[in-house]
Amino acid sequence: MGGKIEMTLKHLRIFVEICRQKSVTGAARELYMSQPAVSLALRELEEYYGQQLFERISRKLFITEAGETAYQYASSILELMGEMEQTLRRDTFQKKIRIGASMTMGVYYMPNTIAKAMKQFPDLRIQTQVNSTELLEAALLENELDFCFVEGPVHSEHLAVEMLREEELCIVCHREHPLLQKEHLLLKDLAEENFLLREKNSGTRAVIDSVFLLHNFSVTPLWESTSTVALLQAAAKGIGITIIPQQFLKMEHMEEQVGVLKLSDAYFRRRFHVIHHKKKVLSKEAKEIMRLLEEELKQE
Repeated sequence: MGGKIEMTLKHLRIFVEICRQKSVTGAARELYMSQPAVSLALRELEEYYGQQLFERISRKLFITEAGETAYQYASSILELMGEMEQTLRRDTFQKKIRIGASMTMGVYYMPNTIAKAMKQFPDLRIQTQVNSTELLEAALLENELDFCFVEGPVHSEHLAVEMLREEELCIVCHREHPLLQKEHLLLKDLAEENFLLREKNSGTRAVIDSVFLLHNFSVTPLWESTSTVALLQAAAKGIGITIIPQQFLKMEHMEEQVGVLKLSDAYFRRRFHVIHHKKKVLSKEAKEIMRLLEEELKQE
């Protein structure tokens, strides 16, 4: 660290905004500052830490590895400052928690969990976003969410991951599908089937694709959908076969309307996780909501 430069939260706010806007000009516009003032703050930040935070190529900014690290820390620091303000000024700020949930979690588990949390914390504003696991991960890394409940693999090394539950996915088809009569059914026996699958960036699809890759099995889905219910209904009508969580059959009262294929050589299992940024300090309310969700999962 050097010199006589005094590092302030203003430097961090300017740096984070440059990262988000990917330009000094854009940051200056958003912060209602002059461009030279923003450039000076960035230069002081680089001099203070003795690191180049951006490469400047063809009048464009490209964040360096040091810059990525600085952005993660700066975002967390500013987020914590915001939480401190919110906590210490309860008369003027309503405390809130921002939760993300993947599709299955959002449809079947979150409503009961959030309803219980609202009764337990009547003054807490609980904002919930239901989206794909990939997009929720990105939101956590941008400090747009506090924590998330997701299914499927989690990729970022900056996120803390705790497994809540593991469950099996089942292969669903029309109740009169010929393959229901076949003994010792193998994955290769499904090669000519029409597959009805979740969209590419979903946690469930990631599990399915990983099993296909392991068995060198390739498919081009006939249907792709963000709605598991739509896939289940299509399978029941004989449009193709789908791979979905077992509990969907029970929840949608479809056990008698479809068939379930059992493979001898391949198994589809997914895990539910709670994830948050490793630098995130979770409140007691956040931890209680996690506990309520875990209880909800155990009741299944």
